[in-house]
Amino acid sequence: MQGIRSIQQGLDEQQQRIDNPRPQSREVFPKDGDQVFISSLATGHDDDNKLAQIQLYTFRGPNGWTNLMKHKDVDESGLPEEARLQRKFAFWAYVHEITHAFNPNNLEWEVIEGAMGRKVFKETINDFKLISLGFGRGNYLWNQLTDVYGEWGSLDKGVIRIKRSGQELATTYQITGTTRNDGIPKAKMDEVKDLPGVEEYYLDRYGKMPEQSELNINAGEDGKQF
Repeated sequence: MQGIRSIQQGLDEQQQRIDNPRPQSREVFPKDGDQVFISSLATGHDDDNKLAQIQLYTFRGPNGWTNLMKHKDVDESGLPEEARLQRKFAFWAYVHEITHAFNPNNLEWEVIEGAMGRKVFKETINDFKLISLGFGRGNYLWNQLTDVYGEWGSLDKGVIRIKRSGQELATTYQITGTTRNDGIPKAKMDEVKDLPGVEEYYLDRYGKMPEQSELNINAGEDGKQF
């Protein structure tokens, strides 16, 4: 880069990237042994705008894993050849809490008794998050969600548990309806109107190739974004 004008242009572009970073993630990335308890905002009905199918490229950059959305309005010209395309379903939900099997960083989570008397760590969330999951081999995970829909008649009729087991290629998930009747606080329901559509969120967050400084942990610690 030579000349005052060229150098200044580079500085201006760099500052613009700092001033306009990718929006903060509102997704949930469970780890091995985690259980996520949610009340779905999505109903699953034909007119449901809180549930959508998306496609994301996952690839490793200089500083970690990241994503780019596959969409007619997204430029894929800088996509590396090794990028892996995955089809996902994503929906908005109110996350009550996540129970963790492990607490390696000694975070201030509540210690509670889990199944079979085992100690687990409860992280209270109480906020709206996006749940994104791969369909799974043979669509097994999607079928579990549709089983809940078939049993309840709508996904927003109760509390759903999402459990992750394993790591990397050995990762599996389980989606089940529970008998819990926790509702979404009325005060929080006022925020629903301000939530972006599912596709809108992903286009905003993953609709362009990230700058090198932004290539981070968007895809989770093992390159999977579930």
